[in-house]
Amino acid sequence: MTELSQAEQGIIFINYRRIDAGWPADHVATELKRAFGDDRVFLDVRNINAGDNFTDDLEEQVRQATVLLVLIGKHWLYAQDKYGRRRLDKEDDWVRKEIRIGLERQPGKVIPVLIDDAELPDDTDALPDDIAGLLRRQRIQIRQANSIRDIEALRDEIEKAGFPRLPDFREAFSDQHFSDERVLDVVMRLRQLQQGQGAEFVGRRDLLRELDLLFNRKTFRFEPLRRCPEQRWADRLDSAYQTKKVLQDWERNVREVADDKYEIYVDLLKEVGSYCMQMGALLFKPPVNYNSIKDHIGKTTFKAQLPSEIPFPRSSDMQPIIPDEINNPIERPRKRAVTLMNRLRE
Repeated sequence: MTELSQAEQGIIFINYRRIDAGWPADHVATELKRAFGDDRVFLDVRNINAGDNFTDDLEEQVRQATVLLVLIGKHWLYAQDKYGRRRLDKEDDWVRKEIRIGLERQPGKVIPVLIDDAELPDDTDALPDDIAGLLRRQRIQIRQANSIRDIEALRDEIEKAGFPRLPDFREAFSDQHFSDERVLDVVMRLRQLQQGQGAEFVGRRDLLRELDLLFNRKTFRFEPLRRCPEQRWADRLDSAYQTKKVLQDWERNVREVADDKYEIYVDLLKEVGSYCMQMGALLFKPPVNYNSIKDHIGKTTFKAQLPSEIPFPRSSDMQPIIPDEINNPIERPRKRAVTLMNRLRE
């Protein structure tokens, strides 16, 4: 059997510990499904149907995996159970068992994926003997600040293992003006879901999952203003307005398929709108005039319509020193928007 035919029968299995690499696992799974198909990527219990035997199904999926991705966050090596024992030292630890099965499976590709500044030890004694072989595998890094490029490198490695990519349908949605690549990815997947389901409205679970991914960026979840050393306020405002536009475009769909969540969604739109307005008013001089930028939202011309960004002095660790009267009115709606989006996904 050739490598390609084996890959065609196999899957990409994502091994991770939720307390250590929860959001990266969700993000990586979404991006790989877009590249290789929903049925080619397995992400723990959420891919197991209700009523299935958890142990049997999970082990079967690992044994089918042509590619096993081991996501390693900062606390992966030392994660403990409630009694203070290292989880990796327990023979029945599922993360360890999945890695062991993946290393035993021949042929098969096991790729350690280091999240941000996570590291693997050099000493094989740091891991149990049955998974110490993981340290000899070629590693890939996924950094939050460079995740688009890093995940593309990961896709290349998986493609080398014989997984053919699906066609990229970006050109089919070229009329959608979203210069932010992350936003465009979400819009593209939503349109594909709409076409694939043959219905006017995308189903509740898929819709809320994709809209949630709009927030997995520096603009919202992962970087407060005071942790933005580049002080790229124009990029942040550009991204925020595009997010708002997508939320507005899919508001009717939310109302139709998730009516019980609609009030939360309306509040979310208000907070994102407030976030945009506060940034425009407090991070630029003179303040941003919405009437001058509204026709440029999502287009490459957006930032050219903005006034000058206000530069702030930096602390010794290069973080911007932003006065509370500027920081707080911007951070409040950002935090509330993230909280509301989390409630939508519950």
